[in-house]
Amino acid sequence: MKTTYIIEDDAALAAGIKAALERGGFTAEIFSDGNLALEKIARKKPDIVILDVLLPHANGFKIARLIRFSENTKDIPIMITSVRKEKSDMSLAASLGVDAYFGKPFVMDELVQAVKVLLDRNK
Repeated sequence: MKTTYIIEDDAALAAGIKAALERGGFTAEIFSDGNLALEKIARKKPDIVILDVLLPHANGFKIARLIRFSENTKDIPIMITSVRKEKSDMSLAASLGVDAYFGKPFVMDELVQAVKVLLDRNK
């Protein structure tokens, strides 16, 4: 079973994403703090990361940069979910190697389908 780390400080949204992923056949772990998520990623790599931009202690772009430019984690697919939908944010995400960017609100089934596509692409 593929493991997804959800880095999201909105508890209700994180729980909804987790439930949708589990219905889709994934396991999922939620982190509300970016630094704690990075510590866990360093110990146990997930198959994919779903990441909010606006987080306490470390913003999502910083986390994406750290994941993408670390030799041990550079191949982990990264999806961003954010209320920030400006072109500059999407361009920054793309420059960091983020694989997908979902503006909030989004359709859960579409997010799960995107996870499946990214994981199939990275086999």
